[in-house]
Amino acid sequence: MAKKRLKLSVSVTFDTVYGASWSPDGTKIAFGCSDNSVRAIEAATGKQILFQGGHSDWVLGTVFSNDGAHLVSVSRDRTMKLTEVATERLIDNITSITPGALKGGLMVLDRRPLTEMKMAKVPPDTPGAAPKVYDEVVCGGSDGTPRLYKVHRETKRKIGDDDNKVRQFDPLPGRIYALAWSADAKFFVAGSSMTAPARSASTTRTTASTSSARARVARSTRSRFARTENRWLRRGLME
Repeated sequence: MAKKRLKLSVSVTFDTVYGASWSPDGTKIAFGCSDNSVRAIEAATGKQILFQGGHSDWVLGTVFSNDGAHLVSVSRDRTMKLTEVATERLIDNITSITPGALKGGLMVLDRRPLTEMKMAKVPPDTPGAAPKVYDEVVCGGSDGTPRLYKVHRETKRKIGDDDNKVRQFDPLPGRIYALAWSADAKFFVAGSSMTAPARSASTTRTTASTSSARARVARSTRSRFARTENRWLRRGLME
């Protein structure tokens, strides 16, 4: 076996780094920090190219937009924020900032794979703005509820609104620590704490047949999954 060597090591902050992600072109690496900052570096040199300090608690996850022009971050402060990479400018809160809109901190997110190129609508309160590539992300955290959001606002801004939310899914029994989309963008898998298994969700409406399948899974969960959670999770990811 060929001997491997570390190509790059970069020291940032004085504590833990979370939720690293690659830009689509492979030239940048983003991550969140326990000093409440979002950062990105050049993959080849380690040079910091983005710093955003808009969060008020640990930043636990990051993901680039499909075109690499924006960075989405989630935090224990119960917000998902949008940053423009080139300018390092905080653009928007993707989630609502109304107290109680989210029941706990956000911990993980994943961008929906792009299956067709389309542009987001320009909001009526920003006439003349350049349209952006339409993107969606799924996020989850302390309240166990996966939520699907549009990355870019398409409606007139109202303080505290939650207009970017596309859909809210059934909650898992524990905190969500893992989310990942299928390559065809039709499903995502969510993994939570406690004794619950990983759960796969469809982004289309549930039919009667899938409802029946879900009921059978629910019945088997009560009798079997408490003992075999990890085995089922590994099997689901491998198959």
